[in-house]
Amino acid sequence: MAERGGRELQDDCDKASAEEMVCALMSRRGVADSQAAFAAALAALLDRDEYIWRGVYNDTRFDRHVRSYARKLVKMAKTNTEFENVAHYQ
Repeated sequence: MAERGGRELQDDCDKASAEEMVCALMSRRGVADSQAAFAAALAALLDRDEYIWRGVYNDTRFDRHVRSYARKLVKMAKTNTEFENVAHYQ
């Protein structure tokens, strides 16, 4: 569907793939056990230069989406709020 929908739908697919990647990396064993471990894993994710994931249309936009979603989680982790609203991919 993204192929037929053009750039707008491809961007939505890249955004969803970025969120999926961040969530998959943060749901590994031991990462979410403590707030400090979670924050450290997010910091390590943000320190990476580039991100490789399947089903990505535009690498630059995908990297930008990964960084923005990771920064959003960093803010949430600092205040320890809004996690009840992300029980599923947005």
